[in-house]
Order: sequence, then structure tokens, then C-alpha cells
Amino acid sequence: MIDATIPEDWPNADLAEFLPVYASWLAEDPGLLGLGPWLSVERESRTLVGGAGFHGPPKDGAVEIGFDTLAAFRNRGYAAEAARALVEWALLRPDVHRVLARCVPGNAPSMRVLEKIGMRVTEGPAGGGMRWEIRGV
Repeated sequence: MIDATIPEDWPNADLAEFLPVYASWLAEDPGLLGLGPWLSVERESRTLVGGAGFHGPPKDGAVEIGFDTLAAFRNRGYAAEAARALVEWALLRPDVHRVLARCVPGNAPSMRVLEKIGMRVTEGPAGGGMRWEIRGV
């Protein structure tokens, strides 16, 4: 369906667990399309390189994003491109005013991605890690 080569190490465990949950959400409410996982495909090779997505529908004007790039494709800007696209798409929605992300302290690559796309730390390390945020204008 996506006209791409899908590497054997996709999806990761978290996404594999979330896909059936998202499918059940869509079965109940097709309006949630887009508020789950998105796929990242390399243009030249048409290879799936990772993904990004939302952890669910907006709540109190905010959505949370996450992203992952397959090991063979890291450090090429794919995660930042995907995360930036999610933020831009989300902030065009009238029901979203903030985009959130969580990152464990010490995950320097993910922290760099969040910084590149303009997110800022709003909470320090706690049980759920560092919380990042960007607000719409």
C-alpha cells in the first residue's frame, strides 16, 4: 500500500504494541485518522526508514509526539524532518495549541531532534523523563 521496501527490523516493539490500539480507535472514530503513527519513507530508495506519530487525540489543546528511526538510517535528518512535519500539521488544527514530547535524560540524539524543531524543555527529569513543548502562535 505504501509502495516502499519495509526493513525486517520494523516495527519496533512500542509501535507493534500501539498499532492494534490505533486500529481500534479508528474503527470507533474515523475522525482520528492522522492522530496515530505516520511512516517515514526515503524518497530515493523508497525504503521505510522509521516513523513518527501522535500518542492520541488532542487533550486540553495539546498532542504528544514520538519518533523513531531505524538504526541503519540514523543521523541523516529523518527524525527531525518527520517530527517537524508532525508539529506543523498539528498546529494547523484548531483544537491544538501545544505539541508535547517526552525524552529520557541522556538520549542526546532525540534531544537534538527536539531542539532542532524548536521545542523547549518545560519539566526536568521525573518519573516520565524530560517533557518538551512547542506552542502555536
